[in-house]
Amino acid sequence: MKHEIKRTYRYRLYPNEAQKTELARTFGCSRWVYNWALETKTEAYYQDEESLSFTDLSGRLTSKKKRKRPSGCRRSVPSRSSKAFAI
Repeated sequence: MKHEIKRTYRYRLYPNEAQKTELARTFGCSRWVYNWALETKTEAYYQDEESLSFTDLSGRLTSKKKRKRPSGCRRSVPSRSSKAFAI
């Protein structure tokens, strides 16, 4: 039997004030997009009995950004919200 060794590395960051501001904005935006995608996916499932894919969520996010642009948001966040529904 082959044993797998797992290692963990811990890092401590000491960002300056500008970096703290940028990190807070980035994490806040990612949190907003994740929550939006999860809410959209949940509503579609329970109201319309429809399962939204990553492509569906990305398209809806793009159209939402054209109306109200949440600057700095990442497109990879909807894919993480899809994992919340993984069985």
